[in-house]
Amino acid sequence: MIVSATAGEIQKSVIDYVHGEYTVEFDGQVAAAPAEVYRLVTDHDHLYLLNNIVLESKLLTRPDAPEQQRRVVLHVCILFFCRNMKLVESLQGNGSDELVATVVPAVSDFKTGKTIWRVTPAGVAQSRLRLQSTFRPRFWVPPVIGPLLIRKKMEHELSVMITRLEQYAGTTPQD
Repeated sequence: MIVSATAGEIQKSVIDYVHGEYTVEFDGQVAAAPAEVYRLVTDHDHLYLLNNIVLESKLLTRPDAPEQQRRVVLHVCILFFCRNMKLVESLQGNGSDELVATVVPAVSDFKTGKTIWRVTPAGVAQSRLRLQSTFRPRFWVPPVIGPLLIRKKMEHELSVMITRLEQYAGTTPQD
């Protein structure tokens, strides 16, 4: 678990693995306005800007569709094991501070999964980003060492995401 209290850093990161399912609790402080953070985490075609492990991200439905879906392709390397993982999610958001992404198992490399993103104000031009996630990979994870290595990788990637959110806040992606 990581604990910190300054902007631009993770305040809390808990990643557990029980019976094949990962649970992630994340709380980070971002030196950017909440509207900007929400805009970036819901810019489905440009999620690759937030992390290098995102190879591709695309909104599969029209932006104004009542039910939205996005596809994300991740390239993850842990030690010398590398894998491309496809993740298709059904999206529900309120347009301002919460996004719920639910895995569509039939077209994903995950059996189950759900992530809730919440962005709230935390001072002048500061945001608090909270993420709660559970997921069960469809692929084999080596017992004992696998969950430990995945936990370390996820903590690193969450830290990168915080840095990138601050970097890209107030900018417009150039395709």
